[in-house]
Amino acid sequence: MPTRPAARRWLTGALLGGLVLLAAPLAGPSAAQGPPDPAATQVVALSGRVAHPVRWNLARLRASPSISVQITRATPDGVRTNRYTGALLWTLVSQAGLSHEAGPHSYLRQTLMAQGRDGYTVALAIAELDPDFEGKQVLIAYEQDGKPLPELRLVVPADVKAGRSVRDLVAIDVH
Repeated sequence: MPTRPAARRWLTGALLGGLVLLAAPLAGPSAAQGPPDPAATQVVALSGRVAHPVRWNLARLRASPSISVQITRATPDGVRTNRYTGALLWTLVSQAGLSHEAGPHSYLRQTLMAQGRDGYTVALAIAELDPDFEGKQVLIAYEQDGKPLPELRLVVPADVKAGRSVRDLVAIDVH
């Protein structure tokens, strides 16, 4: 059996070791590890009535043909204008292949429900996107005013107050 001083040293060492282990997770990521890469977390899933459900990450969106749109909207601080760059939503949805009922233009009854990570959800009619009808240049933006956005954003031109702009876009469901 260890002597009293030896037992104290062992107990003190064990307690200090435990404190170090408890404190380690509080220290956060090491400098070598660095912050998480935002490109790895930026993913939008397209599902619902499409032939090929798909997930777009930032690299895949950047590889798609890009467009830029200038948006002027009313904010509590006055009128604000920004230029957004991203992939045209109609092109992406068309590539996934809309599934619809038989009949002429039956797909025009379909809607897209776009959702942000926080649960904020908006609706868009397919006819708003289709170039044979309204042809709005709705896009999944990854840049604002030439700078990368911290998250992907759905941008709907011509919405006066940008109520259908969805920050941190994570899902689009075709109904």
